[in-house]
Amino acid sequence: MSDLNDLASRINAALPPSRRPFRPARLAGLARLFVAEGLLEPAVLEATAPRPGRGRAGGQRAMELAAAYLRGRPDASLAELGSQLLRLGVSPPRGGAVWAPSSLKGLADRARRAGLLGGKNEAIGGNPPLTGRGRAGQHRA
Repeated sequence: MSDLNDLASRINAALPPSRRPFRPARLAGLARLFVAEGLLEPAVLEATAPRPGRGRAGGQRAMELAAAYLRGRPDASLAELGSQLLRLGVSPPRGGAVWAPSSLKGLADRARRAGLLGGKNEAIGGNPPLTGRGRAGQHRA
């Protein structure tokens, strides 16, 4: 994406100060649009990297961290898991300030299907403690 960073810097340097600056992600989106409309060669898209934060890489890391935490603390609640993920710098999928319990349950379910967590009696599944106790990432006083 450094090519897009360089291009955005050059374009922004030529813009008047009153204009909104171009971000690399905006340039990549415009390039995809122009290719779809036939205004730009598809080879241009090879230079654009996938959008950051989208795709499976971030979700894979979140799933692995959630599985590791749940293996170490099988009695953890969803709120505790969400707080720990936020402490580790893992943002919720839609970029909110707190993890939704359903997203955390989904992470744990995916970890179980991937073999990172044991069956129903280990860390998740039939364990009542892993049901949500309030919003994930928020502590009650």
